[in-house]
Amino acid sequence: MARISDQEHIRSTRNVARFFVENRSIAWVLLIATVAWGIYGYVTIPKSKDPDVPVRIALVSCPWPGVSAEKVEQLLTRPLENKIAQSDFLHKPESGSRYAIQSLSLPGLALLRVQLAENVMDVVEPFNQINLDLNALNNSLPDGAGPIQFDSEAGETAALMLTVASPPASEVQVRLRASEIESAIQAERSHLSSSERGRRGAFVVVFPHELDARLPQRMSEAVSRRVEELGLMGDVRQLSGSGFVGFDGTIHNSGEKGLEEQVRRIASLRLGANQIHPDVWRPILVRQVDETYDRLLEAAGPRYSYAQLDDATALISRSLQSIAQVSRVTSVGNLPQQVWLSYSQEQLAAYGLKPSKLKDALSARNITTGAGVVEAGDVQIFMEPSGAVPAPFQIGEVAISFSSDGSPVYLRDLVEIAPGYQSPPRFLNFYGHRDEKGDWKRSPAITLAVDMRHGEQVADFGREVDGALEELRNRLPDGLILARTSDEPRQVEESIDLFMTALYEAIILVVIVAWIGFREWRSAL
Repeated sequence: MARISDQEHIRSTRNVARFFVENRSIAWVLLIATVAWGIYGYVTIPKSKDPDVPVRIALVSCPWPGVSAEKVEQLLTRPLENKIAQSDFLHKPESGSRYAIQSLSLPGLALLRVQLAENVMDVVEPFNQINLDLNALNNSLPDGAGPIQFDSEAGETAALMLTVASPPASEVQVRLRASEIESAIQAERSHLSSSERGRRGAFVVVFPHELDARLPQRMSEAVSRRVEELGLMGDVRQLSGSGFVGFDGTIHNSGEKGLEEQVRRIASLRLGANQIHPDVWRPILVRQVDETYDRLLEAAGPRYSYAQLDDATALISRSLQSIAQVSRVTSVGNLPQQVWLSYSQEQLAAYGLKPSKLKDALSARNITTGAGVVEAGDVQIFMEPSGAVPAPFQIGEVAISFSSDGSPVYLRDLVEIAPGYQSPPRFLNFYGHRDEKGDWKRSPAITLAVDMRHGEQVADFGREVDGALEELRNRLPDGLILARTSDEPRQVEESIDLFMTALYEAIILVVIVAWIGFREWRSAL
């Protein structure tokens, strides 16, 4: 067998390395194309702080207030379990693993945990089907139960959490209110001597101008009567004005110590925490008229009410929802608004009415369905029911019944109408911050959770959100606090800055070490 020389072996052997050495132009083209491809992939690849992991777990809840856990289990939890079990995408439990459906029945609430199979990659369609099946049960639920709430995005993380909070009342607002309170106190004490004025004290509560003064006035009268019964104050007289109520009286020596705390405790016990409006300011005690401003400044509440915060966050939410990179905007801390009707059972009985009659009359007026279509030749006229109540203050114009002489009896003749909030509030959100003096303040707030659409760039998301918020600045209330309690674009940018700083330091260190080694090598030659 003839032996092949090394030169012959080299000439006859072909491999990748030799090909690129002999064809350097092709090697350079492929190298440049690979680098360009890598740069393009780095620029266009979706970037987010958290990876997109499909969450195969959903939560189902259904409230039924005032019902025992046994009835919730029988009439709510089991029907929900049976409906969910009809899905073909549920997790099949193995030995030692959890079941696909786990339930918990509590007094007034049914909770269920649903888990899909591990081989389900697209969880949207299975969860949507389960949600549709559960929505079909809303019409067959027991009276007072529901609605069924299905949350399939419990594992999603918000790319931005924006807290919208109210600043404290401005000094101008406090000074204007203090001036009105001072005038009311001076008018009430004008007929008293100087010594008698020195023994007087006035408790004042400030509330928003939009709130009907009749309800706070009744509460003030109830507290003042109890204070007078306990002997803490005498010669009590009511104070009222635009946006404030209170009472002024002579402070007895036995009740002078800790009077403010005693009156607040009486108000809490007499009225109950649920009846205290969340927008009212902390009550103050005014001994001397000239100290009204200072006392009111210490107890000043937020500049904007929960209703105004709700309007501001609704505007922000609509603007952010129009951004292409935003998939969902949810709010936390909203206080639902309600209209409260206070009635006397004796007054209703005098007209031969029951409380249910009021509900039926209001339901008949607020009709949201269409009234049909009238065809006149070739023309179709769509009918719309009239008589709907467009605003809360017009609810008193609803006719409930007729008197003996045939004249209509309106709702305003039977009840007192007071717009307010959900009571008791299920959830209140606050934001703690430092004021200009460095003191900690707590303000009512609503938090917006903004989710980024899958496959988007977190940097582009941050720029678009910043631009939308900047455009909204002139349309939002003056001084409104917009605080970012969680900001993924900023966190990603800071992480990249730290990485680049460490990379630059490492490169500089390698260059220095290489230079020192090169000099040592040169000196050794």
